[in-house]
Amino acid sequence: MLDLLPRIAAREGKLASLLALGSRAAAQQVGGGSERFLSDSKGLEAPMHDPRCNWGDGLAYAVSVRGACHVSNMMFLLEWGAIEYPELGLDMILQDKSTEHKAFGVAVTSDLGAICNSACWCEFPATALTIPDWVDAFNTVAGYGYDIGSMMEAGARIWHLQRCLGFAWGATGADDRLGARIMTPTEDGMIAGSVPDLSTMLREFYELRGLEPDGRPSTETLKKLCLESEAVRLLHGVEAGDRR
Repeated sequence: MLDLLPRIAAREGKLASLLALGSRAAAQQVGGGSERFLSDSKGLEAPMHDPRCNWGDGLAYAVSVRGACHVSNMMFLLEWGAIEYPELGLDMILQDKSTEHKAFGVAVTSDLGAICNSACWCEFPATALTIPDWVDAFNTVAGYGYDIGSMMEAGARIWHLQRCLGFAWGATGADDRLGARIMTPTEDGMIAGSVPDLSTMLREFYELRGLEPDGRPSTETLKKLCLESEAVRLLHGVEAGDRR
C-alpha cells in the first residue's frame, strides 16, 4: 500500500491510473459487478465510521453535498456521545441501529458542520465548547451580534446554498444513496444483519429540511432563509438539463 499510494498520485502504471479515478469510476471501468464493493456516497469513499452500526452516519453521508464526508456534519460525534447540545435539542439518547431522532440529528449537525467548515474550525476541539461558547467566539472575533438562533440560521443558509450548488452541478435526490457494501449486512459481529434504514431516514430528513422530492430545496424553504435570488441564479438552466 505504501508503494502504491505515491504511484496513484502520480498515475504511474495501469493499476495506479485506474485507482486514481476514485473507487466508483474505477469500478465502472472494471465492470463485472465490482460496484458491490463500493463504500461511498456520490463517489467519495466513507471514512472509518461504519453506518451499519450508527445509522445516522449513513444518512449524514448520503445527504452531504460532498458524499461520505464525516467533516460535513457532526453526526458521528453526536452518535458516539462526544457532544450534547441541549440548546439545540441534541440531548436525546440515540440508539444504535435505529432511525429514531436520526433525521433531526443530521439536520442540526449538518448546520453545525457548515458553520465549522466556513470558519475553518476543526470539529474535534469544537466539542470542548458549549453552543453559547460558539456564539461568544464568533461575536468576539467577527462582531456578528449572533444569538443561538441567528448563528444556526447562518449554518442552515450555508447548507441549503451548498445543496443548491450540488443540484446545479448534477447531484439530485437520486444521489442521496450509500455504496452497496455499506448496504450489505455482515454475517457476524456486533452489527450482523444490520443495514441503515435509509429510506425512512431520508423521508424524514427531506421533510425536516424542506426539500423537494428531487432533492432540491423548496422555494418556500429558500424564501424563509432569504436565499431565493441566489438559488434562482444557481439553478438557472437546470430545468433545461444544463447540469455541469
